[in-house]
Amino acid sequence: MEKVKQQKTKEDIILSSVYSSGFNIYQCINRLKKQLGLVKTFKFPEKVIIKVCTQYAKDRKSIRNQWSWFIKVFARESEKYHAKENIRINEESKGLSLNEDIKKLIQNLANRRKG
Repeated sequence: MEKVKQQKTKEDIILSSVYSSGFNIYQCINRLKKQLGLVKTFKFPEKVIIKVCTQYAKDRKSIRNQWSWFIKVFARESEKYHAKENIRINEESKGLSLNEDIKKLIQNLANRRKG
């Protein structure tokens, strides 16, 4: 039976790099999920993981408490990411014809009440 080789993603590579530098990033991520009340199968966005781990690699020598640094930065970057995603989704939905249909319906209802 042949083993299927899975290609490592950029996320896998950077997580492995942080782990091999001596910090158990996997345990930290799971602890953060538990603190935030997230299910274990929840996956932080790849962009967030890459950004946080890249910043960690740059600043590793100046970080005193790795656990608290990761928890704080993961939470902050996740919030930023989700806020940007919500804005993007909102901007995309502005162009939908459904919004125009709803506006027309509301205007028709308002006109009926007047007349």
